[in-house]
Amino acid sequence: MTNISAYGIQGKRTYMEDTWNYFSDSRGLMVGVFDGHGGSQTADALRDIFLKTLWDDMKTNSCSPIVITARHLEFDAYLRDQNIPAGSTSTVVWMFSNQPYDSRFLRCASLGDSEGYLFTTNTYKKITRNHDYRNIGDRDRVRRVGGVWVSGHPGDDLRVDGVLNISRAFGDFALKNVDPHKSKISTFPSLVEVEISRLNNYVVVATDGLWNVLSPQDVLEILNDSLPNKEKRLVHEAYERGSTDNISCVVVCL
Repeated sequence: MTNISAYGIQGKRTYMEDTWNYFSDSRGLMVGVFDGHGGSQTADALRDIFLKTLWDDMKTNSCSPIVITARHLEFDAYLRDQNIPAGSTSTVVWMFSNQPYDSRFLRCASLGDSEGYLFTTNTYKKITRNHDYRNIGDRDRVRRVGGVWVSGHPGDDLRVDGVLNISRAFGDFALKNVDPHKSKISTFPSLVEVEISRLNNYVVVATDGLWNVLSPQDVLEILNDSLPNKEKRLVHEAYERGSTDNISCVVVCL
C-alpha cells in the first residue's frame, strides 16, 4: 500500500510561497510540488488547476511526453491571459501501472530547482533536472535567445538578466516571449521515466529550501530510521541546519 505525506513551513521568509498537492487511486498516484516567487498566485493555480488536469490525463492514458509538454505550454498561456504576475517552479511526479505487465513506472516533469529522488535502503537516484546556470544546455539556450547571466551582487547566484536564478518556470512573463521557443525563461519541462523495482521504498520531492542544506544522503539516513513523520522531520532538520527559505517536502512510501 502506497502512503503519501506532506509538510511545509514558511521558515525564515516573510511569506509562504511553497505549496503542493497529490492524488491517488488503485491505479497510481500523482504528486506536485510548486515553489512560487514574486507571490503565491501561480503556485496556487498549479496546485488547484494544473495538477488536476494532469491527473485526469493520466487516468485516461493521455500522459505521453507530447501531452505533458503541451499541458505545460497551455497552462503558461492561461496564466498570461489571467495577468498573473508571479512565477513558480513545478515538479510533478506520477506513478502508474502499465497493465497487463504489472510493472510500475515513475515519471517526472520538472521546471526549476525543486528536486526529487527515488530511494532504496542504500541508494538514491535523482529524477529531476535542475534548471539554472549549472545546466549547460539551459545556460547556452538563454544566451541564444538574447539573455545574459548576471549576479546581483558579489557572491550571489548568476541570474537570467540579473533577475531570476532559474531558467525554467511558469509565469515570469517579463522574461518570456509569446513564442515559447524564444523565451529566456522556458516552460518546456524536463521529462524522466524510470521503472520502480521492489528495492525502491521511498520517493521524496522537496523545494530547494530543503535541498540547499540537506544532501540526498542526509535524507536517506532519516528515511532509514524507525521514527515516524519523516516529512516533518526532514523539514525541521533543514530549518535547524540554517535554511532561510520556505521548506516543503512530500514523501511517498512505496
